Amino acid sequence: MSRRLSSSLLAAVVALSPIPLIATSTPAAAQFNVNINVGFDTFYDELSPYGDWNYHPRWGDVWRPRRIGADFRPYSRGYWVNTIEYGWTWETQDPWGDIPYHYGRWVMDPYDGWLWVPGYTWAPAWVVWRQGGGNIGWFPMPPDDRFLAGYDVYRADWNWDRGYFGYSDWYGPSIVAGLAAAWTFVALDRFADRDYYRYAVPQTRVVNIINNTTNITNYITVNNRIVNRSVDVAQVERAAGRRIDRVAARDVVRTPISTIDSGRQIATRERERHGGDVRAPARERVRELPAAEARVPVRERRSVQLERQQAQPGAQQQQQPDAQDRGGRANRDQQTTEPRGRVERDQQVTEPPRGQQGETARQRDERVQREQRQRPDRGAAIQGDVEQQQQRARAEQAERQQKDQAEQQNRARADQAEKQQQRDQVERQRRSQADQQQQQRAVVPVEPSQARGQQAERQQQQAAAAEERRARAQKGKTPEQQEEEERQRRERQK
Repeated sequence: MSRRLSSSLLAAVVALSPIPLIATSTPAAAQFNVNINVGFDTFYDELSPYGDWNYHPRWGDVWRPRRIGADFRPYSRGYWVNTIEYGWTWETQDPWGDIPYHYGRWVMDPYDGWLWVPGYTWAPAWVVWRQGGGNIGWFPMPPDDRFLAGYDVYRADWNWDRGYFGYSDWYGPSIVAGLAAAWTFVALDRFADRDYYRYAVPQTRVVNIINNTTNITNYITVNNRIVNRSVDVAQVERAAGRRIDRVAARDVVRTPISTIDSGRQIATRERERHGGDVRAPARERVRELPAAEARVPVRERRSVQLERQQAQPGAQQQQQPDAQDRGGRANRDQQTTEPRGRVERDQQVTEPPRGQQGETARQRDERVQREQRQRPDRGAAIQGDVEQQQQRARAEQAERQQKDQAEQQNRARADQAEKQQQRDQVERQRRSQADQQQQQRAVVPVEPSQARGQQAERQQQQAAAAEERRARAQKGKTPEQQEEEERQRRERQK
């Protein structure tokens, strides 16, 4: 898809939309783009080359991108630009991203992957914000009940701890582990950079970061348009240590900008034609939406399917409806103001011409056989579509099995690595204890005989010292005193 909607596309939008162009009073810098009320037909034509359209009982007509990686998540290939008119605006690097990232919502289906649910009010981006601990992150805003009811405006009470934005009610608590991978977190000083894949927080840390951040989602309405005020520019500038430039929206926005009021009017019409049933379970699987049915309201598609089946070659010859039935169907078609588009063209080709007045039974049979030979093989085409669906389903099942096996192998390797770490820790403790014991044994104890010798030596030294003291004391004494002291000493020894 071109980076800017072509003039022919804008003309097609004007022709297909029953609501006329609406020009609103906007700031002078924002008057670069006329407020054109886009619709489902425009989205279908623009996105069909890049993905598949399907029908889901709850979400209605949805789109799935093709040629995306296993790690795909919305709002990851691109960067944020601080625009003058609308605040932080998502600048996509996906070739198809101009519409799905500024209109509608994304939902992650555990069976069918990421599905884009069309919406009709333009916004800088449809995401939920969280910030804390020096990190900031965003998550694709899901299609809540208010969105499905046609109120395509922002709300601020997005509490991750209360039902995980509704996913636990739709698909059960088991989906929570996969939802963490849909978050994109970066450090606050890297928020204004353009290469998030280099700086994004690893998925192993996302859960811990979510638990340490708070909801900062904050969008306001200015001149009937949505403006993003969720992220404080001053905080980003202080963290990054540089000034963040403000860019004119005309240099970033490449899609028509619908106002809140006009978007709500379009949503009321298009949800009746292409929406689902909020009472339907989200666990239902999608089915392919053929081009012939895409232009037809949901409530009328069953009759179109029956007409296509009746037009298949090999079908039994059916009775021609009488004039009253044909007139009734014609009246119903005339009462329907919505364009039938491709379905009418298909009917003009596939419906057999009515019988001619005055022809015989033989002539009628020959004419029917001739028309059947000339009619294109619709049955083969439908059979080919069925086979393609089956092949796609088998491929998706094989891909899911490969993902499951890869996850199991990763978990097994992680468990094995953890067990090996535990064994290494036990081995290190055992070696440390062995080293301590060896050091204790290395201290050589004193032999008993050596100890006795040392003690006798000390006693001799003490005796010699005492003898020396007595000799010094006896100096200056008479022989009688010395003899008396010697006698007393011998008695003490006895």
